Order: sequence, then structure tokens, then C-alpha cells
Amino acid sequence: MSASINAKISEVTNFIWQVADKFLYSRGFQKTDYRDVILPMTLIARLDSALKCACFNQGTCKNCKTEQTISNYKDQQLNNDEIHRRLLDKQTTFYNLSGLVLKDIAKEKNETIKDTFKTYLEGFSLNVQNILDNFDGTKRKWKGSIETLDKNNNLGGVISFFINDIDLSIQNLDNHCMGTIFEELLRRFNEEENAESGQHYTLRDAIELMAQIAINPLLDNFENRKYSIYDGACGTLGMATIGANKLLEIAQAKNITDLAGYLELYGQEVESSTCAIAQTDLLLSDFKGKIEHANTLIDDKFPHSTFDFMLSNPPFGVSFAEDAKHYNFETDFRFKKILDEEEVSLLPSKSDSQFLFLLNNISKMFDNNNTSRIVEVHNGSVLFSGDALSGESNTRRYLIEQDFLETIIALPKNMFYNTGINTYLWILTNHKEDKRKHKIQLIDAREIYSKRNKNLGTKNAEFSHANQQEILKLYNDFLEQENSKIFDNTDFGYLKVTINRPLRLSVHLNNQTFTQFKDALNNKPLKALNELTPLTKILETFLTDTPYKDFNAFKLEFNKLAKAHKLKQNVKTLEKHKDLSAILFKIDENAQIVLDDKNNKIADPNLKESEKIPLNYDKSLNIPTPLNLKDKEHIRILETLIKSYLNAEILPYNSDAYYDSTLKDSLKLGYEINFNKIFYTQENTESLETLALQLKDLEQEIALQLKEILEGAS
Repeated sequence: MSASINAKISEVTNFIWQVADKFLYSRGFQKTDYRDVILPMTLIARLDSALKCACFNQGTCKNCKTEQTISNYKDQQLNNDEIHRRLLDKQTTFYNLSGLVLKDIAKEKNETIKDTFKTYLEGFSLNVQNILDNFDGTKRKWKGSIETLDKNNNLGGVISFFINDIDLSIQNLDNHCMGTIFEELLRRFNEEENAESGQHYTLRDAIELMAQIAINPLLDNFENRKYSIYDGACGTLGMATIGANKLLEIAQAKNITDLAGYLELYGQEVESSTCAIAQTDLLLSDFKGKIEHANTLIDDKFPHSTFDFMLSNPPFGVSFAEDAKHYNFETDFRFKKILDEEEVSLLPSKSDSQFLFLLNNISKMFDNNNTSRIVEVHNGSVLFSGDALSGESNTRRYLIEQDFLETIIALPKNMFYNTGINTYLWILTNHKEDKRKHKIQLIDAREIYSKRNKNLGTKNAEFSHANQQEILKLYNDFLEQENSKIFDNTDFGYLKVTINRPLRLSVHLNNQTFTQFKDALNNKPLKALNELTPLTKILETFLTDTPYKDFNAFKLEFNKLAKAHKLKQNVKTLEKHKDLSAILFKIDENAQIVLDDKNNKIADPNLKESEKIPLNYDKSLNIPTPLNLKDKEHIRILETLIKSYLNAEILPYNSDAYYDSTLKDSLKLGYEINFNKIFYTQENTESLETLALQLKDLEQEIALQLKEILEGAS
């Protein structure tokens, strides 16, 4: 976006913001009410400008033709409801039956202006009335604001301000510019109201990069057909409209002039006033489509639709716990997939819903030869959060094993209005180019940006055209270089396994421990006392000052003797009372390994350790993908991998360590993408000698300053 356009946007935004100072401050409105007036009035003024004749009353423009149709219906004495119905059948974009425009209403007297304005609003086509209703939700009260403005004799002033002092027509401000103005207004409202930080409005420079990456594969095989763009967290529709215009640029370069009529934009937005802006943006464009006001996660308005392109910037770190109280996410087909021949949940922690938006997009990819492409903004947590088998890890596993994940691009900090956290572009598709199949590209673009002359909130970084082209080149080249790394899909997988050390116990049965045992036994409840007392006679026969290093041999002899005395109790009875057995049985690394009744090693619970074994640890193994932990051949390969890791990394230091494959869930498969580790560069540090010299110089400088202070004091 050029400097002149940026200046115009800033000028218009600042001008609109003056409404608060001129007409709202201390006149019946709190700061939290400002948006209830400014946003709908901005939208109405823009719609009003689009009602004007564009053919100088020659009767050839769309508005003149609609006016003539309305006039004919009125001559037939049809009521407004019937006229609305007939115009809906004709698929007229929008109109106003009142015959009024804002310029007429501004001339009304204070006594009549409210009623005239309401007549004007009610004259709008049903689609516009539905849009205006979005400004009158549970939190926002647009209609109530009209009453307050009228009561304070400010309604006429506000209307005049929007039509006389500012030009919001599409001829002066295209949809891109107007969308940016709306988003800047929203940002300011959120700052005034301390809105939650999960909302990050995406500026056009970032969206342009996203759109170019999404559409990039079409450059060589563009078809003159219908294309659809979807955004499940559409905000003011900026991503979809810029994506559509990028498609138009490609079409024009290929001398295709009628593509606009084949472009369809779809989206959902939960915030009512923002949705109204998006709906207006679509209404004033040449594109077809539909924007729904609903929560995408619990009320998907496009459950069986598929799209060519999906561009989204979902909220980061926003909880869906409240939604989960009323909606069963577990049964939603979007959030469960088949892994290891079983249906598993991909639901992340309820504290962060952003992965759900990505899964929603995945559910809308074509399942045939048509290509779908997704470009979505995420923060860093979805790269690695969640342990193996968690919803987050299972999601990464599903996306990678299905070969959907194509590229992840790390963006510069401060690319968004109100967050300085690290952000990333995830690029996914159901049909990769041959060179990208079973590969994932990571691009580090954190240092590729230009400084803004003026901050927008916390946003002080932006992508110039040259920055965008530099990142696109890294993406298109698909080469291993400093800022671009190419990996196999399996490079991000790991096995989480438990490595055991055997339990080693020695038996200490001397006079001291035997006395301690009996004293502790006397403090036991009667039932335990009756159960264990007969065993004291057996224990007494084993008294010795030398510990028994072979627990298994001791147990065998003890149980034989107990059986000879016709006792049901044995060593297991002692072990059941852990406080008593701990007096006699001690952990001893020099003792023999303890075995169970089937001669299997018993693991020492205090020496268990979890190990993450990368799937690519042993390059000689051909790890299959997707993996199936129910497949015997896959398990055999993975156990070979574990053995290779154990021999090289564990046994040289703990020769008795082992992996027990018989345990339930002994093999856990996870996926994570450690971006920082991959692109980590160690900072150059001074040598110890240099640091010592610097410290010595500093000490001398401090001593000199102290001397000067003391001399000055005397």
C-alpha cells in the first residue's frame, strides 16, 4: 500500500474519530459506547453513497434501474414486504424503498429527524437491515444510540458530519482502504476498552503475503473458472477480499476480464459489529458469496462446503471452555480423525482454541483432484505444545502424516496491532507439488521486514513489496539455505518411551532392624497385627549381620519356610505393608535384580525415565508414513529404532537399562516442530581473557570515581 494511500487512510480515520469528541463525549455516552455510533454511521454513510446515481440520470446504471423497478412496483400499489420479496427474487444487491438519502435527512428539524431517519433505515433492503441488526446485539445498542443522539439534539449533527465533511464513497475509498479504516477504528476501540489480547487485526502487508503464497501455484496453470475463498474468523473480510483481488491480478495478466463474477467469498465472524462490516464489504464488492454471523467452532454455517483457498488469522490463546459447557466438541467430525486404526480426538487444551480453526479449515478441503490451499496465522505454542498423544500432538501428527503441511514461515515480531509475540504462517494443501511431497519447508523471515515510520499500536514492523518478494523467493526456490530448511515429514516425529532400570533390593535382617520391625508392628491396627505376627517367627530364623543381596533367593526360602509352618502369609504379605517392609528391604545398586513370579524384571519406580527418540535417529531405518501402531511390521521397525537408541545413548551409562514393550501405552508417538532449535545461532561471546581485562578496567574506573567523590567530600 503506497504512502499516499496510507496517508489518506490515516486522515479519514482520524477525522471519523472526531465524532466522539464533537458529539459523544459527556453527552450521554461512555467510552465503551462510542463504537455503537461510529461504526454503524460509518457503514450507513458508505452504503448511502452507493445509492447515488452513477450515470447522471441516464437510466443506465444499476441504481437507476433498481429505482425504476421500485417505482413500477409502487405504481402497482404493492406494499414494502412484497416489494422486498420481489427484489430478493431478482437478486438485487441492495436498495432503499424510502426514496430518502442522508442529505435529505440532515435538513430535517430536530422534532422530526429521528422518525425520518428510522423510515430511511427501514427502507433498506432486507440484507442491509440484517447487517444493521448486527450492531444491536446483546452488548451493542445501535438503536438505543439513535434515541440518545436524538434526545441530546445531536442526531442531525452526526448525520451532517458523515455526509458533508467526509467522502466515504467507493470511488474515493476502495474496499481495501475502507476495510483498513474499519480495522483501525476497531483497534482504537479495543484500546479504549482494554479488549482482550486474543484479537489481533491483520494488516494488509501481511495479508498480501498470505494471499500471494496461497495463490502462487496458480501462476502457471490458471483456469477461467469459479474460485472460492473462505475465512472462518473473517473479521472485516480483509483476507478474503485481498485474496480475491490477487486472483483478479492474475486473471488480468492473462487477459481474462470477467473473473470477478466467478469469485465467491465466504466467512464467519462471531463479533456482531465486525461481521456487519464484513457483510457490507461483500455487498459493495463485485464478488458473490455469504458472510455468516456465528461462532465457527460451535455453529459451522458451511459444514459440507469445500473451498479453493482458506485464509485465516484466528484468535490466539482464547479459551473455548465456556463453549464446551454447551457444545460437545468430542462428537464434531472436524475434531476427530482415525489414527492407528482408532478414532481419536484432536481437541487441544481448552485454554487455546486456535488449532480448532485450522481443523475447521482442513474439513473444508476438497477430497478429489481439486486443490485446496490454507494459509493461517498462529502463535508459537501450536508448534510444540502438548505431550505425545495429546490433542495438539495428534493434530500435528495428522497434518504431517497426511502430507497436508507444506511450509511454516516465522514472521517478524510486532507484525500485528496488539501483540509482540512470535507468529507463524502455516501453509497447507491437499495436493503438494511433486518436489514438496513428503517434505516440509521451514522459512525464518523474522529479520525480513521494514520499520514503520509510525507505530500502529504495537505494530512497528511491516512488509514492503521487496520484503514480500524476498520471502516469496525463499518459498518458491525450495532450497536448503540459511533462512530456508527442508525436512522429511518424519523428521518432526518422535517416540516417547519409558526406559526402566531394574529394581535391586537387599534384605537387612539384623537385631536392630528386627527390633524396629517389631516396634512398628505393635503400633499397627489389630487386623495387621494378627496377620503379620506369625511371620516374625519366620523372620527371626533369618537373622544375620550380613545383608541378603539376592532378594529372589531370600523370598524363595522364606516362602518355603512359611508354607512348612502352614502359613498363608508370605513375602507378599510383608510387601503389602510398605512402611514395615521398608525397614527390612532396602534399595541396593549392588544387589541382584528382583524378578516377579514369571521371572520378569521388576522396574524400579524411582529410576524410570521418559525418553524422546526422534523418528529420524537411525537413518538406516525406513520409517513408514503414516505410521500405524497396530501394524506388527511398523512396531517391529520402531522397536528396532528404540534398540538402536538404547544401545548408543543409554546402555553405555546404565548397562542394566531396558525397554518393556509389554506395558500398556509403552509406545507413544508424538510430533513437534522446534523452530527455534532449528534456526538457533549462537551469539559470539568475548573470551575469558578479554572479559577479565574488561573487568579490571571497570574496577579501576570505579576506584577512580570513588577517589574523586571522597576528595570532593573533604
